[in-house]
Amino acid sequence: MLKLSIIIPVFNAEHFIRETLASITSQELGDVEIICVDDCSTDSSRALIRNIPQVSLLERRSNSGGCSIPRNDGIEVAQGEYVAIFDADDLMEPGKLAAQVKLLDSHPGVDFVFTDFVNFGDFGVGSRHTLSCQQFRSLLTNEVAEHAYIIDSQAAYKTLINENFVGASSMMFRKKLTALIGSFDPKLQSSEDIDFVFRAASVGSLGYVDMIGHRRRLHATNMTQNMKKVQRCYLSVLQRQLMTSDDRAMRLCLRQRISEVYWGLGYELCEEGQLWESAAMQIQSVKANWTNIRAYMGLVKGLLSYVSGKHKPQAIQS
Repeated sequence: MLKLSIIIPVFNAEHFIRETLASITSQELGDVEIICVDDCSTDSSRALIRNIPQVSLLERRSNSGGCSIPRNDGIEVAQGEYVAIFDADDLMEPGKLAAQVKLLDSHPGVDFVFTDFVNFGDFGVGSRHTLSCQQFRSLLTNEVAEHAYIIDSQAAYKTLINENFVGASSMMFRKKLTALIGSFDPKLQSSEDIDFVFRAASVGSLGYVDMIGHRRRLHATNMTQNMKKVQRCYLSVLQRQLMTSDDRAMRLCLRQRISEVYWGLGYELCEEGQLWESAAMQIQSVKANWTNIRAYMGLVKGLLSYVSGKHKPQAIQS
């Protein structure tokens, strides 16, 4: 068995894929396979990948509309003991893979390990992602090696409700983990990564290497640019956790978070003049957490917009 398989879903990534793959093939780690899963690209992505001898190409026959299914296709054929997920437009930093493999090798009771990252794009380079996750940073008390930590399962799960501290390209896990928790949810076109992390945290402790493991590229064609779609998928993830959790404290935290996400969606929709749909979101926010004052304020804001004629109500969009 190989040590590591790296799975990269690809769709129309001709402008980025060569640089991405170069950042991976330059890693100082042997016994690795790189699998690009092309999701029916209409550009030259496939041709570019075929010209890179260290990379295998798996071609899908129909477009999946997201990252879950291509990732799952790659995981299914992966020969590695460990699996790393990476996006086709991100750049891997030196030492990422070696550090994660070292943590998994030295801690057989840990099945999932991740690193930090920074965003970059035309604006330059941002700060480390986890610096904005103060609750997560407070969990870094069990240092098992230099810059390497083990985070308790329950603490990681509870923190994940309010802080998404794992980036998709940060992930590495034992392939056997998918037999326990399943692969990426094919029904999710976004937020499939946090859904996977929720399930990983629900069954065991997480490993974390406190280093910048990759640079996440932000650009006009990022799927995450459609924030309303992202938020709706995120809501479905949170609601699923609410349905499956039997811990009273966790359920309360989930309800509060669901209420906040509904409020945020309602606020955005009100600003766009979609008053009926905004009201529907604020009502859902109240149902999730009746103590959320901002939801009531959102309803009043929509009513005032209607009365003042600032916005004309639009039909609810599916």
